[in-house]
Amino acid sequence: MTKQKLEEYRLNLKELKRFTEEYRMMRDLGVAIDTLAPKYSQKTKEELEAEKINLCKKVSKYLKEKREIEKKIENVHDASEALLLRYRYIDGYGWEEISELMNYSPRNIHYMHKKALLSVAN
Repeated sequence: MTKQKLEEYRLNLKELKRFTEEYRMMRDLGVAIDTLAPKYSQKTKEELEAEKINLCKKVSKYLKEKREIEKKIENVHDASEALLLRYRYIDGYGWEEISELMNYSPRNIHYMHKKALLSVAN
């Protein structure tokens, strides 16, 4: 597993969160259209259903990637390195947050990250 693959996963997670929020907003607007303009209601429901299917596909892809990454992280022998990878790629924390959570300097976190990436690359 490469750093690029892990970063792609982080971006996909952010995109999924954004898409989920957008879907919620559309769903709420669909309810409002049902109430305010019933003649547009059926078309809105069909469009919303298409978005729901799209969201389900994105969630399925995300879960598959998450399982692959978690499996790799579980095989990292050093617990601190595994935790760092989990914080960074599964939980989506930034470097400063990880540094505070793990009580290491940012420099040590970056060094540990390099070592951890070597562990998951094998």
